[in-house]
Amino acid sequence: MDQVIQDGLEDQDVVTVAVDPVCLGWIQDKLRLLLYGPSSDWQAWLDKAWQPAAHEQPIAAFLTRLKVCRLLAITYKPDDVNFTMMHELPPKFYRMVYFIKDPTKFITRSNIAQVVQFGVLKAGYLARAVSSASADDAKAPSSDGANDGTAGSMEALLRLVGSVYLPQVINSGSWPDAVRKEFLAYTHRFMANLTEAVHEAQGRTVLYMPAEELAGLSISKAAWDKHLTRRLETTLIYWTRQITNVLNRQDCSDSGQQAGPLVEIEFWRSRSLDLSGIRAQLEGRQVADMVAVLSLAGSSYLAPFLQLKELIQHEAVAAQDNVRFLTCLEEPCKQLSKACPLEIPGLLPQILDRIRMIWCLSRFYNIPERITSLLKRLSNEVINRCSAALRLGDIFTGDVSGPMDILQQSMAAGAAWKSCYERTAAAVGRHCPRPWDFDMGSLYSYIDAFLQRCRDLLEVCEAQLQFAPSTKLPVFSGTRGPEVERNIADIQVAFQGLVKQLKGLKYDILDIKAIQWYDDFNVFKVGVRDLEVMLENVLELALDTAPSLQGTLELLEGFQLIAKRDAVKRAVQKHVSVFYGKFMGEINAAKKHFDLLRRCPPGSPLLPKYAGAARAAATLLRRLEQTHGVLIAVKPMLPSVPEEADALTAYELTHQSMQQFIVNTHTEWFNTIDNSISKQLQDNLLTQDKADRGLLSMNFNPQLLAMSQEVVHWERLRMAVPYIAMEIQAQREKYRVLRDNMLMVVREYNKVLVALDAEERKLFFDRIRALDRRILPGVSKLNWVADKHALEFYYKEARKHCRIADCSVCEFKTGMTKIDTLCKGIAEGLLINVEKKRLYDHTEFEAVQATHHDMAKKRLIAAHAEIKKTLAEVYTHFEADGEDVQREWVKFTVKVDKKVEDALRHTVKRSLHELSRLLTGDSKTEVLPIFRVTLILERNQHVELRPTIQQLFDMTQKVCRDLVTVVQVVARLAQQATPRQLKELEDRGEPPPSHPQTYHQLISSDEEVTLKTIVQISTGITSVVDPVQACLEHFEKRYKKLWDQDKDAYIRRYEKAQKPLSSYEADVTEYMNKAAEIQMEETTANIKFLFVDCGPLKQTLNMHCELWKAKLTNLLNNLAAAELRNLHEYFRNGLEALSKAPQNLEQLAESVGLHRRLVNEKAKTAASFEPLRDKYRMLERFEVQVPDAQLEQLDKLDLAWARFQVGLDEAAARLERSKDAFRDKVKAMLEAFVRDIATMQEEFVRGAPYDAETTTSRQALAFVTRWNNATTSARHKATEIKSGMDIFSIPQPPYKELVQIEKELELLDKMWSLVAEWEGTYSGWKDGLFKDLKVVEMEETAARFSKQVTKLGRDVKNWLLWGWFRDKIDAFKKTMPLITDLRNPAMRQRHWQQLMEHIGTSFDPADTNFTLETVMALRLDQHAEFIAELSVNATKELAIETSLAAISATWADLGLDLTEYKGAYKLRSTEDIFAALEDNSVTLSSMKASRYYLVFEGPVAHWEQTLSLVSETIEIILQVQRNWMYLENIFIGSEDIRKQLPQESLMFEGVHRTFIRSMQRLHAKSNVVQATTAAGVLTAFQDMDAKLEKVQKSLENYLESKRQQFPRFYFLSSDDLLEILGQARDPQNVQAHLKKCFEGGSAWFMLLCLCRSLHTFIAVSVPLLIVLLSTSPAKSIK
Repeated sequence: MDQVIQDGLEDQDVVTVAVDPVCLGWIQDKLRLLLYGPSSDWQAWLDKAWQPAAHEQPIAAFLTRLKVCRLLAITYKPDDVNFTMMHELPPKFYRMVYFIKDPTKFITRSNIAQVVQFGVLKAGYLARAVSSASADDAKAPSSDGANDGTAGSMEALLRLVGSVYLPQVINSGSWPDAVRKEFLAYTHRFMANLTEAVHEAQGRTVLYMPAEELAGLSISKAAWDKHLTRRLETTLIYWTRQITNVLNRQDCSDSGQQAGPLVEIEFWRSRSLDLSGIRAQLEGRQVADMVAVLSLAGSSYLAPFLQLKELIQHEAVAAQDNVRFLTCLEEPCKQLSKACPLEIPGLLPQILDRIRMIWCLSRFYNIPERITSLLKRLSNEVINRCSAALRLGDIFTGDVSGPMDILQQSMAAGAAWKSCYERTAAAVGRHCPRPWDFDMGSLYSYIDAFLQRCRDLLEVCEAQLQFAPSTKLPVFSGTRGPEVERNIADIQVAFQGLVKQLKGLKYDILDIKAIQWYDDFNVFKVGVRDLEVMLENVLELALDTAPSLQGTLELLEGFQLIAKRDAVKRAVQKHVSVFYGKFMGEINAAKKHFDLLRRCPPGSPLLPKYAGAARAAATLLRRLEQTHGVLIAVKPMLPSVPEEADALTAYELTHQSMQQFIVNTHTEWFNTIDNSISKQLQDNLLTQDKADRGLLSMNFNPQLLAMSQEVVHWERLRMAVPYIAMEIQAQREKYRVLRDNMLMVVREYNKVLVALDAEERKLFFDRIRALDRRILPGVSKLNWVADKHALEFYYKEARKHCRIADCSVCEFKTGMTKIDTLCKGIAEGLLINVEKKRLYDHTEFEAVQATHHDMAKKRLIAAHAEIKKTLAEVYTHFEADGEDVQREWVKFTVKVDKKVEDALRHTVKRSLHELSRLLTGDSKTEVLPIFRVTLILERNQHVELRPTIQQLFDMTQKVCRDLVTVVQVVARLAQQATPRQLKELEDRGEPPPSHPQTYHQLISSDEEVTLKTIVQISTGITSVVDPVQACLEHFEKRYKKLWDQDKDAYIRRYEKAQKPLSSYEADVTEYMNKAAEIQMEETTANIKFLFVDCGPLKQTLNMHCELWKAKLTNLLNNLAAAELRNLHEYFRNGLEALSKAPQNLEQLAESVGLHRRLVNEKAKTAASFEPLRDKYRMLERFEVQVPDAQLEQLDKLDLAWARFQVGLDEAAARLERSKDAFRDKVKAMLEAFVRDIATMQEEFVRGAPYDAETTTSRQALAFVTRWNNATTSARHKATEIKSGMDIFSIPQPPYKELVQIEKELELLDKMWSLVAEWEGTYSGWKDGLFKDLKVVEMEETAARFSKQVTKLGRDVKNWLLWGWFRDKIDAFKKTMPLITDLRNPAMRQRHWQQLMEHIGTSFDPADTNFTLETVMALRLDQHAEFIAELSVNATKELAIETSLAAISATWADLGLDLTEYKGAYKLRSTEDIFAALEDNSVTLSSMKASRYYLVFEGPVAHWEQTLSLVSETIEIILQVQRNWMYLENIFIGSEDIRKQLPQESLMFEGVHRTFIRSMQRLHAKSNVVQATTAAGVLTAFQDMDAKLEKVQKSLENYLESKRQQFPRFYFLSSDDLLEILGQARDPQNVQAHLKKCFEGGSAWFMLLCLCRSLHTFIAVSVPLLIVLLSTSPAKSIK
């Protein structure tokens, strides 16, 4: 069954088998023999020539298929950079490396060197055969001279062995028969292989004939010779295999997949000769004799051979017939093999006609497989000729004109081949019984792939035309011109990089089997698309920054010159349309401004009414003319767009209307000029407005000024001016200078007045009065035509006195500003200094505020002095003025004094409020602690606060008092009276005015500013009393027992009570828990403005707990020590008493009694040991420092007890004298064993593996195993000794050395086992694939090892091994964050690329060789921070990627909610759509705000555009749907309305049909995105909306006309009126609406009167009667 499966696999055309990389590498290493000469660069040559798709398939077949016994690597010319892999010998070659294997053995990586033989042939001759047993020969390929010297050596060897050596062996009688037969068997096998190899190299199949086998023997005798028949069978089997191989070669597939039809013809010619030769050999006498012998011998191998013999006859005839038919193809195929692509279409018809003839007439070749193969080879020849004509180098260098022609011709040749084939196939179908129903996919696969490759290369050529640096760039103007040129140059450089990537591909681009091309070309194509987008972006950038439309035209012209690709041309055309839109917009804007200009002439004072309008129109016209002129110049270069004609027509109409407007405006102005206008120059120069503070104004007639401006502008427009206007304009400069000077006088005079308020004017009264006298002539006497010198003197004097007055005012204002600034500084300063987040002691706070108050006093004194100084400086301007001014000065000082008082009041208020806010807080501020206080345990045994609340209260009150007292240093500034007033009071004998209260007196007594705030501060201080008291009571209540009880008295009572050990434990634990509870108490607490430090109190309480614990444990220690001393004294006294030899019978009786008592008390004594140890264990648990002497006594207790027991035994021994001999022997053995144990411990200590530097884990574990065996043996020996000791009641010694060894061994075993386990685990991680690492499992494992190591550290901390292993585990744990970051599932290839660029090393994280060891070798731990940041970035980017996927999924599932409505569909609900739009828009906006947005810029931009289009489309659909539903009832349901509005009805019917079709399309697509973003949907609905608006507007106009005819209709809504008009045939339906039209009507009656052919309706109302006449039923109501 396996053989059948294997044969089935071998018969398939293509078998995809994975090639063992070791075997593949072995064969690749031998391919260096293809190189002629030095092989130093053979690896580079192999990398370039290796084609996996073409080479690995033959190698896989050779390595895995038993029937494929040879593999050939061939080059066809000396400088060939490629090679071909095949299984059959080609007719010609230049150099060939061959591989031959044993067909009975499978090839593995372990036996390939033994099973496969290899060698090299040159120029069709055998050069050298090399056995694979000497693999080193492959590393030194033979030189050219060696090849020439060994030519024909195998053929010579065949002749030499066959004619010389073999006959000698056969005829030799000196060889033993068995040896000779065995030698001949191997020799014949070798000769068969050699014969086949020699003739196969010549393209022939020769059967090896062992001539000596039947020499001199009869047929019957030879049949009885078993050895002979076995050799004949071996030869027959070899022949069978040879013939089978020849018969199995039914085609020339091994000659290469791209071979042409000539190869097929040559194959059948060679096959015919080969089969004829085999047939001649099989008909020979020697073959007949062999057949006869084997037939007589009954060989089972004969029948298959005879069948092959008959099959050879048939195949030879078939091959001859095939050659005869194929010969007719040879001549046209030779022409085809030399044709260029342009000639190919002319040669194909005759070739296909001859193939058609072969199909119809041939007996053997006309099977579909062979014809299909022949057609494929014809297709290959077309591909080969087109490929040969194409020069890829020209494409990559940018010279693409020739290659583009060749590519077009090649594509035409491919299309011609397909069309010729289809015509021929059609003819075959018409005239032959068997049609060509071949598989078109396989037949066209190569030619289609080649045509696609040509199209791809043609696209590369087009890209070269667009982006190659050889393309000459135009000069781009503007500020962005260099940037545009630089961006285009960058695009060209980027394109050269893409071309360089294609040029550097390691495979033949024209090889259609090189499927890597699709990926590489897609990369190139995407890159070109990106460059197109970049170029379009450059175009966008250039046009966006174009300063004007003229600049836009120049840029469009430049980009049109370089636009070669369709996308770029479309972009330019789009922007041309945009330009015309902008130009049209500029025309419309100009028209809009022009229309506005005609309705409202410019109101600017710089532009006159008439000339200004004309100048504005001329400016608009000139701007349009400039753009139009540039457009006409570049228009031939730009693509045509539909908007062009409309824009130019609009320009011409606008141009004409503007020119006509300028002419009409000039005529209108000319007619407005009056000849009497010159009389207005007789007016006075100035006027003074007494109602408005006495301000001046220039009295120059506005008509004169307007006329002057008009003349100036009309002259610039080169238009005519009236004579009187020209005369006045001649004096224009004189009037201008005079007007300017008058304006300066007015401005300077008004500046003085405006700068002063009413009170300040009183202060400056004398100066203003003097200035008015200087100004008066211009107001009352001088006019515009007065004497020039008088006018000049006037305005100079006036300006001089104005400047003097202005200087005084400025100095006064400066002083006032300075005083205001000083007052503001006083007000903004704080009289309290509290640093944020700083804690103060109460004394420290008081000292800080005192220092700050001193600084504040100095600041206030300095400000007060500066204010006084400023007042004195200002007063210098007024001290010489009159009494009224002096009295005003007194008022001014009072005003300044009030400002200072307000500033001081404000600073005191702010300072107190700030302190109050710090203590009590407000709605915006949380109270923060500012005072540090401490809880302590006072000597009165109470918990108290230091400082106390009262001390804090007193301190804050003092600070507040000192704060207010600071203002005492500032004296009052106000004057009480002028000197003259004081003198008058003195003259009258009246006292001077009393001095006012000081600032301090006023502020300190101000209830609002000071008193209330101080009360608030006091309240804030006292508000903390309750929470502080609660805190004190908390500690008093919970912990008072600790300090309130007499400790010494309690301990004395405790000792007398003799409480059990559990009571000690419970009490000590209680105090320890109490200490822990105290530790859990807050060390610090914030109580409003207090920072309460509980640390000293906690420390005191802990001290009390420790004191209680110490007293209890000291008591326990004293009791244990006394008990321990008593035990040791008990042992010592007993042994001393028993050690005394009895001197008499009484002493003996006492000794025996004492011995008996001591023996009886042994159990009680031993039972007291454990309670004693429990006490010491408790002391150890409670961390009580026990004296070393006690611990030593406790450690020696067992030894003392043992000695005591030994002493008892010795005493018993002395009483048991009869057993002395055995007792002595047992004791001797015990002593020797104890000595051996001591020696054993010393050896163990010397050799124990405590250090990992000199010992491996395997050695250490072996040491532990060895010593475990030793200790087990020692324990066995101790057991044997103990059996003898028990006889004599000798107690067993503790064997401390042995116990110590066992303990150390146990620890070593645990430690080294842990090390070995770690090494095995880490080795698995290190050598496994990095991508398969389980980080969580690694972290858990490392933590487990770390925990175990820490646990062992309690016993082995002093071992170097422990420290080394702990450091090793810790080092690995430090690398875990790095591994975790690298194993982040969010890591993508771009992140790995960034890492490789950062470390400067390339690696493949997906490679099977990328392991943890590779990570360590790359030293990535040195870049841990970068990798961590990269991992975080990857996680953030994954979030964006997930969000984008969620958006895509949302819109993939979201459908339109459409429902049927009157035979159509309407959009029912859009809540889900708008909710999704809002959510996703917010999501996309947040993505763009992320710094990780750039990676997903394309998808985000796509979704933003898509969602924007969806939103806009949904909104316009809803709007159209509302209008359609409203108007559908009107136009579809009312025939009258349709007749009244026929055009609108037709328009609505068109919209109606379009809307129904559009909604049906939306319903068919269903999905929101697909439906709303389809081409033309938005445009269609926008068009419908515009039409519906027109219809609705016409409908409104129609209703308005009806309301004008019957004004009562204004009381009705549009819907009611439409209902009345739509039901005009039935006036009874109007009844429901009459109440709205007529007020006071309660009931209506309709009376029908017939009058001839007229219908008259009379409506009767109770309060009034109104007759409504309708002359015809078809007319609406009037």
